[in-house]
Amino acid sequence: MQLRDARGKAEFVARIKAFAATVPPGTWIAGGDWDHQNWGGELPRKEWIDAAAPRNPVWINRVDGHMSLANSLALAAAKVDKNTPEVAGGAIVRDASGEPTGILKGQRQEPGGPRHAGALAETMDRALDAAMKYVAARGVTSVVHMGTWDDLAVFRRARQAGRLRTRIRAAVPLATLGTAGRRRWPTTGTADDWLSSAA
Repeated sequence: MQLRDARGKAEFVARIKAFAATVPPGTWIAGGDWDHQNWGGELPRKEWIDAAAPRNPVWINRVDGHMSLANSLALAAAKVDKNTPEVAGGAIVRDASGEPTGILKGQRQEPGGPRHAGALAETMDRALDAAMKYVAARGVTSVVHMGTWDDLAVFRRARQAGRLRTRIRAAVPLATLGTAGRRRWPTTGTADDWLSSAA
């Protein structure tokens, strides 16, 4: 799902609602790349999208990768609520009563995210296919992607299946380049003309 150029709350919500209508109930909705600066800087809230996707957990990232927005279903699945403690390097944005607004920052995005619910592979594959179709229609044949280890796994899966139509040079944040991260993306034998990693 693509939200990067959504110009306001109404368009943001409408796109999520339209996308939710195309997937089965229970399917995680991810991706997004929203930018709240497009509509004056107000951060979106879970209430914006709860009604737009009442049967689908939504966990969508901001364009810079440092924030995500989750709807109530996704927060419940991730066990994020008023009593959830903060984690080092991350934050749960809360309202005046202490309830999560749906915005999660930094490291809080990953541990409770839908990736750990084992439900995103098909959705992420579909998002990659849509992105490749989008850039190809505009004459783009190669991209540089700054993302996560999970993104790299999606690209690698597509490469192994022969589905890549866009050449991808992928990178992850330097802070994640520890041993655990490298085990998820072994450097030996993974680079070719279609997919390479800076990791």
